[in-house]
Amino acid sequence: DKYRPNAYVTATLVRGVNELEPGSAGRAFGAVPINVDRTANKAPVEITAPEEIRPLTPLEVGVKTLPGATVTVAVVDEGILQLIDQKTADPFTFFYRKLALEVSSYDTFSLLLPDISIGLSPEGGGFAARKEMQFLRTQGIRRVKPVAFWSGPLEADSEGNVSYKIDMPQFQGAVRIMAVATRGEEFGSGEKFTRVKSPIVLLPTVPRFFSLNESVIIPVSVRNDTKKDGAITVGMKIEGPASVGIIDGAGKKGISEGSKEAQLNADIPNGSERTVYFVIDTEDATGAVAMEVTASGNDESTSSNLDVPVLPDLPAKREENIGRIDSHKFEIPVASDDYRPGTIRRDLYVSKLPLIQFSGKFDYLLQYPFGCLEQITSRVFPLIYLSDIAREIDPSLFEKGDPAVLVQDGIRQIASMQMDGGGFSLWPGGA
Repeated sequence: DKYRPNAYVTATLVRGVNELEPGSAGRAFGAVPINVDRTANKAPVEITAPEEIRPLTPLEVGVKTLPGATVTVAVVDEGILQLIDQKTADPFTFFYRKLALEVSSYDTFSLLLPDISIGLSPEGGGFAARKEMQFLRTQGIRRVKPVAFWSGPLEADSEGNVSYKIDMPQFQGAVRIMAVATRGEEFGSGEKFTRVKSPIVLLPTVPRFFSLNESVIIPVSVRNDTKKDGAITVGMKIEGPASVGIIDGAGKKGISEGSKEAQLNADIPNGSERTVYFVIDTEDATGAVAMEVTASGNDESTSSNLDVPVLPDLPAKREENIGRIDSHKFEIPVASDDYRPGTIRRDLYVSKLPLIQFSGKFDYLLQYPFGCLEQITSRVFPLIYLSDIAREIDPSLFEKGDPAVLVQDGIRQIASMQMDGGGFSLWPGGA
């Protein structure tokens, strides 16, 4: 067992000068791997789950493995996994993979007869493009909430059974159920696919965001898998700074200002799909449009909920005005016309310290989003020297943490980037 998963046999051949024949080797070296049977350490993992379920129903997963084993179960949208060509974890292959020969062998042959270097052209490229073909294209991906569940560590009972239950959200597609089991030096994994499908499949396609005062056509694909032809009623209800209407068969827009509901009927044969169109007109206000799209017919119904933000057509802008109060009265300047109504947030700081002018800088310092070595250091140093002043200028900055705690957190981040040689990498996990 001590040689599991593999060992190496190395051999060196040296012949005397008097024993050499023309064309024969006077010196040879070789290494041969010997694999050690490791199947006894492979834990069986058998997943039981339904082949197909409906959205908004429970999904019960059963796993059969070794008694007392620790098991984790993940249920993830297969579309998400295809984005990065994610494979199911296989700890057995990882821990018992072929090990490299880490013995360095030397002799003096290279000093007696050195190799003659031969220049070779570099190998051609093009392999990156081939690798990229394994990844799913992201163009045209619909706006959906990801389906990803993880059980955390579960312990198998005396018969090796583990159960895991989730409530499937509003989702159409396939999910991959992945289970990993371990017990001591025994490892195993398995996978199974479950299709989530409704008799009426509803797929609205919406933009990433809306702009102010614009009209957007929302296509909704409806598929009838109810086993019979029928008239499907498709509706849309919204909340937020927008109105909703329909596009009829003639392509005519029908919408009333302030309307929050719209619906239309579509005759769809069984096994067929049809696309209907709604229209949304946004108002001159930011916020979010919450959309509920429904479809019903042949005693079946389904729904889909989406949230789309309404963003201003101007970039974010920040202005600072600093002054001195010489009397008991102070007037706040009126915001310029460069700002959209309803998007302005004002912060007023009053202090007897002249350093109040740096209050906004402290906020930016603490919320700086990047984390390379230099940036972490630049964020921590001011807190060491100016923490007391910062607390006086803007007490709200440290409501969730003491400055000393933030400094220690920064030091831990820097220490985690120290390499074996004593130096530091520029980024976490770098070299």
